[in-house]
Amino acid sequence: MINIFNTNDILEKFFRTLPLHTLRAKFLFITIPLMFLALGSVLIIYAYLSYQESIDNLYNKLNLIFQTEEHELAGYLDSKQSAAELHPQYQHLLHRILSDPNVVQAKIFDLNDNLVETATTNDSNFNSQPINLATDDFIYKTKSIYALRGKNLVEVGTLQVIMTDQHQVQLIAKRLLLDIYLSMFSVLIMVLGALVINRYTIDNPLTKLLTSIELTKSTNTLHPVEWQTKDEFGKLVAAFNDMQLQINQQTANLTIAKEEAEAANHTKSDFLANMSHELRTPLHSIIGFSKIGIKKSDSWDPEKHKANLTTIQASGEHLLGLVNSLLDLSKLEAGKMQFEKSTVDIREVINNITKEITPLIDNKKLKLSVTYNTKNTNAYFDQTRIGQVLRNLLSNAIKFTPEGKNIVIAVADEQDKLSIAVIDQGIGIPVQELDVVFDKFMQSSTTSCASGGTGLGLSICKEIILAHDGSISARNNPTGGATFTVILPRNADV
Repeated sequence: MINIFNTNDILEKFFRTLPLHTLRAKFLFITIPLMFLALGSVLIIYAYLSYQESIDNLYNKLNLIFQTEEHELAGYLDSKQSAAELHPQYQHLLHRILSDPNVVQAKIFDLNDNLVETATTNDSNFNSQPINLATDDFIYKTKSIYALRGKNLVEVGTLQVIMTDQHQVQLIAKRLLLDIYLSMFSVLIMVLGALVINRYTIDNPLTKLLTSIELTKSTNTLHPVEWQTKDEFGKLVAAFNDMQLQINQQTANLTIAKEEAEAANHTKSDFLANMSHELRTPLHSIIGFSKIGIKKSDSWDPEKHKANLTTIQASGEHLLGLVNSLLDLSKLEAGKMQFEKSTVDIREVINNITKEITPLIDNKKLKLSVTYNTKNTNAYFDQTRIGQVLRNLLSNAIKFTPEGKNIVIAVADEQDKLSIAVIDQGIGIPVQELDVVFDKFMQSSTTSCASGGTGLGLSICKEIILAHDGSISARNNPTGGATFTVILPRNADV
């Protein structure tokens, strides 16, 4: 069955639409009327029960009066004396009954219901006018009086006692008024206590939470809330602090990612500019010398013609090298480059490379030395690709090392692996570029200014070494220059 009147929704809507802007105001607006309503209900019930109790007490008093005075009155009514002769005794008895403040009138009737004697209280509220028993202000009771004649009880008359509940009502009113004062004082204490509890359990953490939110919005910095409890607010504050930390970390990550993306975009733009220059220069040479050769092929001597063809060939080889570098990088990134790995002695690779670069070393009057600090110079690698890496590292070392300086190739153990370090005495690497020197399309500021290049060589070297489950790193030497270290596994399962 569908509940059309959803109490929960109604109450939620009511509290949301209250024209009050603070939780404290809403708390007081709801709590105080509810307290007074509860207090009023309790007092009304209390007054009703007290009144009923007082009426019961009056009836009990009536019964007690009858029990007390019945024997004496029976003696008077059963005597042979006349009512006039017994007047003092009757009055004494009736005034004794009237000594109770709740009794307003007492009457004695004979057996024929004739009024024998009557007495009324001295209270001006009752003796100034006839008493109307039909009103609710009076309760009365009439009891037959019996006298013992021989062995039999014989009715000799009746006694009527009339009481008022005004005294009881006044007493109840006084007690109720005192209770109201005490209850209002209790409500005040409860409200003050509730406000204190509300302040230190709800207001304070909520104020701190809102302040932290405003500070975070205005300063864009982390402002954790200092409030540690195990209640709902403690959990809320802890969740808010965790959320702040997560947002701060995500913001930092996004900032780093943004900076990296901008740096990558800048690097890519530089690479494209350099690559365009590298491609355009040899193409211009090829096209230019080809046009000259076509125009003057009949008039040029063979030596000059050969020189032009040599320039065209060099430009073509340079273009081929650029294309091969791009293809190598593309294959390495796609994981499609094929490697023929085997256990190889690194001495053989280094000897072949040093023979190849001897003319370059001699041309710059450099000194190349190789040191072996290990007896086992075998490692597990692709001889061609590792040779490509070492050629690139040595080429850079030669390029950036001034004339007359030294270049060292140092081979050593690196735990259970083999380490090959290329150490030069060149210009070194800018400190801010050490962490990105192997990035794709990254070109050192010293390289771009001094020696040109595309920025692909070290990226290709890194991808080749990673494909061998090895590592490559760069650092600056304390005395100048840089050291590039390659670490290769000795076995296939390392």
